[in-house]
Amino acid sequence: MSEKKLISSKQGKMLAVLAAFTVMLVIVFGYNTFSGDKPGGTTVTEYRKQAPPPGWNDKAASKKDGRQDSRTASLVSFSADTSKAVLNVKGLSCSSCIQNIKDALAGIQGIEDILVDISRGSAQIYYNSRTLKEPDRIAQAVTAGGYPAALIKTYSSGDLRKEEAVAASKARYYIASVGGWDIARSDMDTQLDHAKRRYAKTYGENLFFTTQGIALVDNLRVQIVSRLIDEGIMMQEITKAGYKVDARAVDDELQKVVQQSGRGPEEFKTALAENAMTFEYFSKRVETQTLINRYLEENILRGASNDVEKQSLFTSWFNNAKILAEVSYYDKDLERLVQQLSARGGCGG
Repeated sequence: MSEKKLISSKQGKMLAVLAAFTVMLVIVFGYNTFSGDKPGGTTVTEYRKQAPPPGWNDKAASKKDGRQDSRTASLVSFSADTSKAVLNVKGLSCSSCIQNIKDALAGIQGIEDILVDISRGSAQIYYNSRTLKEPDRIAQAVTAGGYPAALIKTYSSGDLRKEEAVAASKARYYIASVGGWDIARSDMDTQLDHAKRRYAKTYGENLFFTTQGIALVDNLRVQIVSRLIDEGIMMQEITKAGYKVDARAVDDELQKVVQQSGRGPEEFKTALAENAMTFEYFSKRVETQTLINRYLEENILRGASNDVEKQSLFTSWFNNAKILAEVSYYDKDLERLVQQLSARGGCGG
């Protein structure tokens, strides 16, 4: 791929990301709830809860595939000497990068496990603290391997056991945390159930008992959790800034959503109920999206005169926020799934 085409491709991707957070998010959110009722309306850009297909059972499907139910976190076992180093790593793009990092660390005694999250630009390195007494060597080796790395934080074996205990207690109700912003498991389940229902309408109720259907659910789960974590990163920054929106602003956005749906208020609520969603839950999601939208418009994108400038401002702000955000997964199976699927894209793609 030529340099001009590569730059154009990357700019297009960033503009798409920016647009997802700045161009009337709440209207898209509400409209997509009902778009599946119209010809050609099948889409999974935003998900809402509906009843799962008749006969569908997550636990049964998991057993059929030989996997653990995703609602139960599978936790890593730590030895008395296991510690963890968390790195910020630049230049990650695909599974080859993961192998290169493993190769770069191959000569260091004491490395026990290497987890790389390409989408977040981070790595968690588990090591034996008796054998490896200088964790700075890990970042130095990764940097020498061609991926500039910085040691963000280390966890002792005691810290890991505390983290494991927290994960065990919270995993039933939360999938992950961005700083102090916990991401509810019910949010992921709600959006996943709706997405599965929409696919079942198109491809049949037995889809999720097939190999392709199981792979589809994994991909949907990763897409949803990645989006929720990105939202959590932004909400953490917004909360720190003490920014809030007036209740009237949220009401205005709700009215816009209703108008965009082409339904009256009561008909809109009925449609929500038919899709197994309460109006209260829907209103809370609109409030979150409104808060993000208004904050970006008033504090991050203010003064930008075109899309390119908006792209630059948003990219800089969000990338900095992502570096500073401490993302912790309570559901360890989900964390590994995110890392595995994020590594499947082509390098430089």
